[in-house]
Amino acid sequence: MFWKDEAFALWIEQWAKLYEDESPSRMIIKYIHDNYFLVNLVDNDFPLENCLWQVIDDMFELLDAPPEPINDGTVPE
Repeated sequence: MFWKDEAFALWIEQWAKLYEDESPSRMIIKYIHDNYFLVNLVDNDFPLENCLWQVIDDMFELLDAPPEPINDGTVPE
């Protein structure tokens, strides 16, 4: 959360202040600040052609997959 707060601080402290308090633009900036995460992916094996892209592809596959039952047989929401 620390990196997110630092990275998005400029959004709230400077960019958002360019717009009126209840304007759609300011509300979008605030929404992103409050609800999104900053993710930094580092590929330390960069000579491989697609290692980083494979991580992203795998993530989308997991998002599209049906939920797996938990040990007690229930399915998470």
